[in-house]
Amino acid sequence: MLCAFFVLLSLLSYLSYTSSTHGKSRWFWFTTSLFMFILALMSKPMAVTFPVVILLLDFYPLKRLSRNTTKKLSVMLEKIPFFVLSIIFSVLAIITQKTGGAIRNLEELYFIARLLNALKAVVFYMIKMIWPVQLVPLYRLPRVINPLDLHYLLSGGVILGITGMCVWMMRRKKPLWLTAWLYYVVTLLPVIGIVQVGLHSAADRFTYLPSLSFALLFGLSVAWIWNRISVSRHEMVFRGLILFSTFIVIFILGYLTIKQIKIWENSKTMWGSVIKAFPEMVPEAYYGLGLFYYEGGRLDEAISEFEHSIALSPNYAPAHYNLGNTYVRKGMLDKAISEFKRAIALGSDTADVHNNLGGCYGQEGRLDEAISEFKQAIDINPNFVDACVNLGLTYYKKGELDKAIYEYKKAISINANNARAHYNLAVVYYDKKYYQRAIKHCKRAVDLGYSVRKEFLDLLKPYRDYKKDIR
Repeated sequence: MLCAFFVLLSLLSYLSYTSSTHGKSRWFWFTTSLFMFILALMSKPMAVTFPVVILLLDFYPLKRLSRNTTKKLSVMLEKIPFFVLSIIFSVLAIITQKTGGAIRNLEELYFIARLLNALKAVVFYMIKMIWPVQLVPLYRLPRVINPLDLHYLLSGGVILGITGMCVWMMRRKKPLWLTAWLYYVVTLLPVIGIVQVGLHSAADRFTYLPSLSFALLFGLSVAWIWNRISVSRHEMVFRGLILFSTFIVIFILGYLTIKQIKIWENSKTMWGSVIKAFPEMVPEAYYGLGLFYYEGGRLDEAISEFEHSIALSPNYAPAHYNLGNTYVRKGMLDKAISEFKRAIALGSDTADVHNNLGGCYGQEGRLDEAISEFKQAIDINPNFVDACVNLGLTYYKKGELDKAIYEYKKAISINANNARAHYNLAVVYYDKKYYQRAIKHCKRAVDLGYSVRKEFLDLLKPYRDYKKDIR
């Protein structure tokens, strides 16, 4: 929505630029358009097609490209700053998404499959604009894309038919249709799936800008009909019917909007709507529902949803990982260890997984295995404070106090406000009879809100009136 807001402001500024005749005024509106375009790109990279959009407007209705060669060259050159910004932000967006692991490579989804999904998406969005029912937060990519599937064949036929009709209208000197169609396709290109990001085949929010061309055509059609009626003998009756029909459409769309808003009340209603629309087809929906129950402490229901997700997609690593976390909270450590190992085997080789697996080993007394996992977590993320603290605690349990001190100090160097690290370090210092150091870190832990055991405070009391000092 923010991106669309700035795109429209940039477009209005560009139109003011093209209609202005004064030099300073033209420069002001051109600069404003460029600045608003930058803000649009910073909101969402989907705005990268804007330079092509204003070129389309130069073609029609502005007709700036129908002038002499020198003028055409000038019109093209003025777009260079826009295209440069588009290229920069496109590259940044691809790098960011790839770093986050969101972009699917060609081995996961081959190019023909992406092209077929793109063809289907073009028609899918048109249908949803005309008939906006069963809108859901996630339209998942099908597991198998068959080029001979009727959906893809029909989509290709519809696109060819519309393109042919627009070209025919262009030859009849009616370029509006081709401009509107090209605007729709061009603005969809960044999110159409050629560069596949995530697991979705489409998303309703992607139509905010592309839908403007259909809204324009619909408005022009209503205006044309309204004007044609003015020459009819039954003008008032027909206009009354148009107004009544418009009211009915607005009422229906308003009702559907209110109904759709309820889907977004919380994660349960959101993922529940996906499951209702596509039962047994979207493992991510059951996974999301499982997270909702997990965060609410409804562990048995969370386990059921995670298991359902795994049943639909046995290699879905996040479901295994969070099923393991749920088992930890229920005290079922053997099952938790099994799930964490499975998540790692499936490629979820993250610091969190190793840290949680190490925690399970530590609770079972398998200290050497716990140390190995905590070290792997730190190797993956050297600034992982919890893993450093857990490694220090494991060394403490093994009686290796100097190693424990080293890890606690490392955790404090990363985050000086980690109360658990300060308290655990105080315990080690007490055992080594470094009482003043123990007092210092214990006091720091209390200042940070850590709940220090009363017995520990009592042990320190002979060396300093510690509780009075805290007050």
